[in-house]
Amino acid sequence: MKTYCKNVDIEDISMMELAIRNCFKGKWKRRDIRNLLSRHCEYTPGKILKLLKTGNKHMLDGAVHNLALELNNRLMNRELSLPPTVSRTVIEGAKQKERNLEIESYEHQIFDHLADLGLQELFEKKFGTWQCASIKGRGQLYTKKGIEKWIRTDPQGTKVAIQCDVRKCYQNIDIDVLIAMLERDIHKNKPLLWLTRKLLLIMKEKDKGLFVGSVISKDLANYYMSYLYHYAESKLTVTRRSRRNGPVKVRLLSHQAMYMDDVFLSGSNRKYLMMAFRKIQQCLEEKLHLEFKESWRFYYVEYEDKYGVSHGCPADLAGYVYKRTCTVLRDHIFLKGRRAFKKVKTYLMKGYEVTQRMAQRAVSYYGWFKNSNLHQFMEKYGIEELQKYCKRRLSYLSKRNRAKEALAC
Repeated sequence: MKTYCKNVDIEDISMMELAIRNCFKGKWKRRDIRNLLSRHCEYTPGKILKLLKTGNKHMLDGAVHNLALELNNRLMNRELSLPPTVSRTVIEGAKQKERNLEIESYEHQIFDHLADLGLQELFEKKFGTWQCASIKGRGQLYTKKGIEKWIRTDPQGTKVAIQCDVRKCYQNIDIDVLIAMLERDIHKNKPLLWLTRKLLLIMKEKDKGLFVGSVISKDLANYYMSYLYHYAESKLTVTRRSRRNGPVKVRLLSHQAMYMDDVFLSGSNRKYLMMAFRKIQQCLEEKLHLEFKESWRFYYVEYEDKYGVSHGCPADLAGYVYKRTCTVLRDHIFLKGRRAFKKVKTYLMKGYEVTQRMAQRAVSYYGWFKNSNLHQFMEKYGIEELQKYCKRRLSYLSKRNRAKEALAC
């Protein structure tokens, strides 16, 4: 059996330093990180802040190295000694979803980053072509391009579709099954297997599946779901008898995509597609111990009959709605984006000062409009000009804040 990550040495001090830098990226000025670094060098937290503000971060290399040595000793001794996690509930996203997060200490996060670095080879090999979300280079636009291509170039293979969502994917992942999968795939790398198993057992103690918010959870969730993806891609066939060629194997699916725990399946035959869905559902429940929500839906993908009358409904995944001729935004994303730009325009017309938060909000929605077929709307409401103004405004505010920090030092 093929194994992975055989040549990865997570006990190398340089790999631990890389994990620390990845963990601290964009967060160096936080008080708790400065306190952690100050325990491994002669600088106080206040002095560390001054070094960071004056562009002398390289002077903290010694502190990073000393911290790496301490954590590496824990790893070599097979004793992580991590403080317990803290549970917190947050409301996030446009739909105001409630998320139960587990807040980890920075030592815990560093070990998560280390395990994630060590497992990259496994993830690259196991992730399916159209497994998207939380994978570098495979975000919403990657998903969008794939579904657009299928719907517009293969109308036969996208006649019918099914969309479904795994119920509480992170929380319901079976840690024992996940550990067994890792033991099968990386059993030749004992240190990496021990570290990953230890981190997973900490999660199991909380009885919450994978921690939401942990850097390694997103990749382990995709790795766990890759079993289902490859099953759908290669195992779903049926034998049919042809008059000319005798028995032939026919694929039940034409296309499949996964956006984390959202599953999109399409085919040319309703009977075959429903057969494929039932087999996928059975595999998910029996092998992975997960289940789909009851809200899954079967539909005919939007098409026009010979009289020009539209039937069916468009595909909807990763924030976009895919029609045969164009791609638009989901209603709630479009409305919130339009309000963000409209508010900026109203403030400018009345001579009010556009705040940093307003400008950031408008700029963040620009990508949605840019990558959909809403060019007439953008011209009508001057979205391009408003976005350029917001970028200039943010640049000015950023320079002003940096100047204030420099004077304070």
